[in-house]
Amino acid sequence: MLHMVVENDGKQLTTEQMSHLFEPFSPLSETGHGLGLWVTYQIVQQLGGKIALEQHHEHVIFSVTLPFEKATTA
Repeated sequence: MLHMVVENDGKQLTTEQMSHLFEPFSPLSETGHGLGLWVTYQIVQQLGGKIALEQHHEHVIFSVTLPFEKATTA
């Protein structure tokens, strides 16, 4: 497994924002169109992985876990 963590000490997300976080064109997006996290979510799902969000002590933490397969040689 490949596990990546991205942590941000910026503005905290509200409960409503978190419930719509991975939706495209979210009306809750203050800037942009809300496509970045949706695209990321789609890619992670298609690769059989998982993406999660946590908020701790004024930090927003995204965790991405992807399966990692061994390459075969001919």
